Amino acid sequence: MVFIKKIISFYYREFKLYLSGFQDILTNITFFFISIFIFIFSIGPEKNTLSTFGIGILWTLLLLSSTLSLRKFYQDDFENGNLLISPAGQLVSQGN
Repeated sequence: MVFIKKIISFYYREFKLYLSGFQDILTNITFFFISIFIFIFSIGPEKNTLSTFGIGILWTLLLLSSTLSLRKFYQDDFENGNLLISPAGQLVSQGN
């Protein structure tokens, strides 16, 4: 019975991690599309202007949306003690 409880707790933990990852992806995609709409409304619907600035705006928004999940990327290392935050605000890696 203990073995079955461990298996159930393992699958429950993995399911929670899966949902957490899905929420991060959904947040990034939502931020990306909302930002695109804001830029389109602020620049205007002129085709020449959008073709000139469009690709730069898309790449910039992709980079900005990808930085939303960076905290979670480093969170496990910080909790394990493999990553320390220095007083100057720089990340310092503790090699094993």
